[in-house]
Amino acid sequence: MIDYTSDFDTLINTYQSRVLVYVGEWDAQDGPATMEPWLRRINLGDDYDTFWNTGKQLYYVKEDASSSSYDWTGGYWRQAGVFSYLTIPHAGHFVPNPDNYYEAAFEMF
Repeated sequence: MIDYTSDFDTLINTYQSRVLVYVGEWDAQDGPATMEPWLRRINLGDDYDTFWNTGKQLYYVKEDASSSSYDWTGGYWRQAGVFSYLTIPHAGHFVPNPDNYYEAAFEMF
């Protein structure tokens, strides 16, 4: 496997590009269990400690876009500076696939 950590370092620290990494909770290949150790190797500069010391936050999904209330938990996210990491519950490797909790993925996008 190719390690793209240095490319993320360049995007974040040189270009200040916003970066979003997202995973499906049930992804056995690239899910949270394997992603978090890899994320810890990314150089977030001054935001590294902030990112890892900030608790995960919830985002919610509306079943009907015209509704004023949220129907269920869509996922968990953490952010510092230009870097964001998001986990989508009940989703597998192909997160936006309609069979993999499509509503939560759509709300995230």
